[in-house]
Amino acid sequence: MPARDRPPLLARTLIRWLLPKEDREFILGDLDEVFSSRILPMHGPKAAARWYWRTGLASLAAEWRPQGVKGRKALRKKLVPGAEHLPFPTPPLRGPRKERPGMADFMGQDLRHIRRFLGKNPGFTTVAALTLALGIGANTAVFSVLNRVVLHPLQYDEPDRLVRLYQDNPEEEITGGWVTGPAFLDYRNMAEGFEAVAAMYNYREYGFTLSGAGPPRRVSMLPVSSDFFDVYHVTTHLGRTFTQEEERSDARIVVLSHRLWMAHSEGSPDVLGQTLLLDEEPFEVVGVLPPGFVDVVGGDVDMWIPLELQDANATQNRGNHYLSVIGRLKDGWTLDEARAQLQALSISLGEEFPSSDDGYLARILPLQEDVVGGAGGMLYLLLAAAGLVLLIACVNVANVSVARNLARESEMAIRSALGSGRGRLLR
Repeated sequence: MPARDRPPLLARTLIRWLLPKEDREFILGDLDEVFSSRILPMHGPKAAARWYWRTGLASLAAEWRPQGVKGRKALRKKLVPGAEHLPFPTPPLRGPRKERPGMADFMGQDLRHIRRFLGKNPGFTTVAALTLALGIGANTAVFSVLNRVVLHPLQYDEPDRLVRLYQDNPEEEITGGWVTGPAFLDYRNMAEGFEAVAAMYNYREYGFTLSGAGPPRRVSMLPVSSDFFDVYHVTTHLGRTFTQEEERSDARIVVLSHRLWMAHSEGSPDVLGQTLLLDEEPFEVVGVLPPGFVDVVGGDVDMWIPLELQDANATQNRGNHYLSVIGRLKDGWTLDEARAQLQALSISLGEEFPSSDDGYLARILPLQEDVVGGAGGMLYLLLAAAGLVLLIACVNVANVSVARNLARESEMAIRSALGSGRGRLLR
């Protein structure tokens, strides 16, 4: 007989060595007979070898299980014809199987049982649902705020390179001070560590009545420098933004937010070049920003106009601190390098203009740190408190459920006796 038509030698040797002497010949004889007469002709050498390994190892497990001689004899009564001495049934490898309920059937039964159980106990159901809803709702609300304010506050391109600039005067105990127009122009023209530096006048809110090309409405406006859009890496949806030459009081041009464009002009591309009246003053529309853009420093405004930086008052008045300044670091520049450069520039300006700039030093912060401030710690503490509320809610519901299930011990025993597995009982 070819080697491939014989039982696996290693499996047969292992079974012979481990089986008790009184059962060795019977079990090996039956294994060999069933292997040769039934399994090998029906399923081929490879499948027959796997069957021999599986059946032989199961025979060993059944023989060595501490159940005594009577237990082994009882198992032998369950064998298929032709394997009278094997200690367990040996079903065919292939062929029709008895249909068993699928997971969908079990889930359907479980859902129906849950519906009946909850319907019989409306008080418990209501209290448990409200308790869990309170804990889950509090955690969801706090985490939503935390995610928006702390984890992802800056929805811009490369937000880690965005910074906020201040003018501090330690001698006069001025921190977080606004920046003068001339100082901003010096920073923009002389600071080499910045890809772009922008200023905005958000010291007070600009509100106007908008009319022309649509129904009148109240809108908010923010004067910004031409570099404002470069700092945020935002490009227009339609048209263009400003240039440095247009940073004048007589430059009557405006860039609209996407929201205002849709509301006032119904998304018409013909809005470019149109004249809008802001408190009866004409402004020409030159661009529309993309949807979703929000300036975290200046706020969510409706339109932007050029900041007056080229006028004599802005370029010469070094004592008027009124601008908010933001910047974007150049690629390859660190915050410490840019800070050292600005410190040196501030000292140089103080020496050049002692009456106005002496004692003032530029200070920069990462924009995310400036926006979040001390809110991060408070929000994390609030999230921990909400998590504790959820934990208490879960413990309370679990305690009530355990107390109620203790009364169902006899029911569970009956279900187990009828054949329910541990998974069904747990569900």
